[in-house]
Amino acid sequence: MGQFLTRLSQLAPRDCQRSMTALIELLDSEAYGLRLALLEVIGTLLVKLREQASEAQVRGYLGAIEERLLDVNAFVRAKVLATLGECCRAGVLPPSRRPALTERCLERLLDRSAAVRKRSLQLLGDLVRSHPFGVEGGELRQAHFEERLRDLDRLLSSLGSMSGAGENDAD
Repeated sequence: MGQFLTRLSQLAPRDCQRSMTALIELLDSEAYGLRLALLEVIGTLLVKLREQASEAQVRGYLGAIEERLLDVNAFVRAKVLATLGECCRAGVLPPSRRPALTERCLERLLDRSAAVRKRSLQLLGDLVRSHPFGVEGGELRQAHFEERLRDLDRLLSSLGSMSGAGENDAD
């Protein structure tokens, strides 16, 4: 059943999303294989439907995934971290969730399972690489921003003078 759900989410994500209210209950299943499959389904839906999903849906899915960070099975905890890493790389993870997720990821570095610790380190790397301040080199020095402001001011003034010249020619 887990393989079927995973494949269905890859081939028909919209159809799978319509059934998520019933499927989400499977996260509490005794069978860890089913929990693993459902985590993959949720991750696939988040990545494939990121433009179509509402913010509330994304928050709900991410909340359901993050709850499994405390699962009794190490395979499930590792899969949660891998799924969150996929979401992070795909740009699905909202910036407001990053601090809490980073804290939870740091807590997982103390996990007794080596696989969970490894996935936690990978997720931390993904969080750093995809951080919003990483745009344009990630420099946070004031001189960098002042230089960028001067460049943009020059560009705006040149665009303003170009549009002003075109308006005078029309009169």
